[in-house]
Amino acid sequence: MQEYRAIFGENGRLIIPAPLRNKMKLNPGEEILLRYDNNSINILTMKQAVKEAQNIVMQYNKEHISLTDSLSKSRHEDEKDE
Repeated sequence: MQEYRAIFGENGRLIIPAPLRNKMKLNPGEEILLRYDNNSINILTMKQAVKEAQNIVMQYNKEHISLTDSLSKSRHEDEKDE
């Protein structure tokens, strides 16, 4: 594990040190997700958060059914019923 020092500034601003931003491939203006857990803050890029959510969903989709196709089919069926 690597550690980096940062200073908590005015108005709650926190500057993420450049080496860490580079490792995480963060760009100015990019949205990130902050998770508070067990008295710690974890930073995830939105891409990492989406990938994590996809992995959770795939645990319940062991047959690798296309969820997009399934949703589309369901919507078409709903439209026919209206």
